[in-house]
Amino acid sequence: MEGRLIWTAVEALKLDVNAVLDFGFWNRAERAALHWLARSVGATARTVYLPVDPQDQLERVSARWQATPEETWEITAKDLTDWRATFEEPDEPEQAGAATMSPPGPYADWGRWIDDRWPSAGVGRRDDREGV
Repeated sequence: MEGRLIWTAVEALKLDVNAVLDFGFWNRAERAALHWLARSVGATARTVYLPVDPQDQLERVSARWQATPEETWEITAKDLTDWRATFEEPDEPEQAGAATMSPPGPYADWGRWIDDRWPSAGVGRRDDREGV
C-alpha cells in the first residue's frame, strides 16, 4: 500500500502538483529515500515532524479503536512503546530539507533501496534485475 501511495505522489510531483505522504516514516533512511525520490523528478521534499507525548498517542489510538474498530486495528501500549523505541526523530537539517545521507549498505543507490523497501512504488531502478 505504501508503495502505491509513493507512486501516486511521484506522479503528482511530475505534474508539478504538491503531494503529502503521511504514514509513518519512522527511520531516517525512509525519509532520505523519499527526499531523494522527490529530487529525482525535479521536486523538493520537506519533513514535517509533529511530536506527540506517549500518553496522548496512546489515548488517540485507543479512542480511534473504540470509535471505529472497522477502520483500524488495535494498538496496545506495549506496541507503542516498542515502536517508539525504534523511531529516529528528525533533526533540524532533515526537517529543513538540507540533510543528505547515502543509502544503507549494500545498496548502490536510493533507487535500489526503494525497490526493496517499497516494491510496488515502481519508481526505483529495476533495469538490471531479471524479469523486471
